[in-house]
Amino acid sequence: DPPGKVALGFAVAFITTVGGVLFTRRRGDMAEYGSGLIALGVILNYLCAYFAGPYYGLVPTLLGFVILAAVTAAAYILALLFETRIVAVVTLVGGTTLPLVMDHVDQSPQLYLSYLLLLAIAMLRLSQRMRWQPLALMCMALCIAMIELSIGANTLGKQSTLLTENLAIIVIVHGFFYAFAHYALRGLSATVVMDRIRLMIVTSNVIFILFVTQELIQDSQVLGTLYLLNALPWIAVFLLPNKIFNYSSLSDEARTVQAIAILQAGLLIGAGILVLSSPEMRGIIWCLEGLMLIYLGGKFQLTSVRVEGYIALLLSLMAVGLQVIQWVINAMVPTVELLALNLGAGWGNLVAITALTCAAVLLMQRQRETLTDAECRLVVILDNLSSVLLSASFLLTIGIFWPQGMWLLAVVPLFLLIWRARQKELLFTEALGLGHYLLLAVPVVVSAAEARNFHFSEQSIYGQVAQVEAFICLWLIAEFYKRFYSHSVRSGLTEKCRTLFYCLIPLFFLPSVLRQHSDYFPMVLWLSCAIALFLYHRFQLSILKLEMRLLVFYASIVAIFSCWTAEFAHWQGNALGALLAGIVFFLVVGWLGQGLRRTPSGETALAKCHEALKPIYSLSAYYFGATARHPGNFNLLYRAVLLSTGPRTLTNKSGTRLPIGLRIVFFDDAGFHFSGNEELKPR
Repeated sequence: DPPGKVALGFAVAFITTVGGVLFTRRRGDMAEYGSGLIALGVILNYLCAYFAGPYYGLVPTLLGFVILAAVTAAAYILALLFETRIVAVVTLVGGTTLPLVMDHVDQSPQLYLSYLLLLAIAMLRLSQRMRWQPLALMCMALCIAMIELSIGANTLGKQSTLLTENLAIIVIVHGFFYAFAHYALRGLSATVVMDRIRLMIVTSNVIFILFVTQELIQDSQVLGTLYLLNALPWIAVFLLPNKIFNYSSLSDEARTVQAIAILQAGLLIGAGILVLSSPEMRGIIWCLEGLMLIYLGGKFQLTSVRVEGYIALLLSLMAVGLQVIQWVINAMVPTVELLALNLGAGWGNLVAITALTCAAVLLMQRQRETLTDAECRLVVILDNLSSVLLSASFLLTIGIFWPQGMWLLAVVPLFLLIWRARQKELLFTEALGLGHYLLLAVPVVVSAAEARNFHFSEQSIYGQVAQVEAFICLWLIAEFYKRFYSHSVRSGLTEKCRTLFYCLIPLFFLPSVLRQHSDYFPMVLWLSCAIALFLYHRFQLSILKLEMRLLVFYASIVAIFSCWTAEFAHWQGNALGALLAGIVFFLVVGWLGQGLRRTPSGETALAKCHEALKPIYSLSAYYFGATARHPGNFNLLYRAVLLSTGPRTLTNKSGTRLPIGLRIVFFDDAGFHFSGNEELKPR
């Protein structure tokens, strides 16, 4: 019958257990075999208690629970006396699985969790005595699993859980939290200050309390307050590690306890504030928490605390960045302004995170002596990030009150960021500052899209200002670098911007003149040539020399073609004025470059100018030849041919030979004519 079977089973289990104890005491060389017998006896006792209670129902439920608890207590005593690992593991597994054996979860979770807390404390004590940390880790894992099972079964099917119903469970859960924390911080030594298993217990412990309390408490105000209250014991541990754990104030053990304590306190405070605050403010709160941890970690030289501060700072930047991006995206409108920003939470987060990031950089720079190499590199990254945030805060704030001006005022952070990069040697900040130049293209493109062309006169006032601003900034950027940042690696690039500025000056007004005043375009081309000549003479740049030659060639073709169209196509433009302007230009070029001399006299610069203008002398010959008087063509003031250089002579009517370098031959009443390569004789 069942009672007989259960009684026989308990007798066999008792004999096996006693035999194992006697065998272990009398045969020390076979202690492991004796421990195995003890463990077997404990397992048999658990099985017999299960058959007596839930399986056969020979005893009431409460009495069955007491029997199982008694078996667990006896097994623990045996494990404590003989310090055997196998008995400790059997005791732990058998004791923690009581709700599965007794089906006790739904009936009284408070009773079971209280029993489980006592068992956990006993097993942690046994782990310290045996100096076997895996037992504590197994105890924590099993306890968390059974707590979750018990809480899940208790709250299953309930829409809301009252705080008063779960108050006892909350208190018991906090008992587990502080029991595991005490084990992790107790018994540190100079050789092993904080090992991997202890760190795993500390980390899992704080995750456990945060997760379980959210399941038990539905009210955010109560939950946040509970987190803040839990931070107080950890602050006490941070301030009094020697009083609580009997560590010396200056020992490594005390410093380790302080580091763990401030990490736990900071995490609980941050979680509590986050639960109590609105979602829009979470990023700012994380940032404040990160700054506090960075400060404390630097003051007490706790690297792990600073690392947690960096993690909190990173999370805050990510959270605030997403909010700011969402704020900007929601402000986009399909109009000329592009952005309709307002003073909302996005702007407040942006300004706040900008100030806090700059504060973090200053704080870390003051603690530079205590920072590692990786942290010093992080300072540079945060410094560059603060440049991005400063620029975004300035421009988006302007955009709130003046949407079009946000793009036009991009030149302000452009030069300020370059100056900041010069002061702190920040390459990314320098590149970011130069990148602001591209923002000037936004009003230009928007205005062109609205006008459906790029004609300067038809653009909006903002588009016109942006074009002029972009043009002038080419020179300003180069001049700024030359005066304040000449050693930069981008100085060569900025000098190319200056060259581009000079090249655009002769061409800047030509499109408008061609479109609005085409009658005067041939004359204005010669003005562009004169400007290009002046710029080359002033700056002596090769690209300006090439531009000048191309403009002169183009202006000559246009002037001659305009005269042809005026003569044969009845064009009403000022062809004669363009022709005369070309003649004047070539005469000025001949005088400036000493074209009448074979070898120019004076300084080296004059010789260089003469060499640069030499192709224009040759072009002038064709220009004067094309504009000469001819039957059926148009009448001009005089006809001339400018030939290539070489020794030639000019003989007048009196027989005097005149050497010339420019070789202009007049076919008019003077009677000169060209007679080969040696001289010019009267006709």
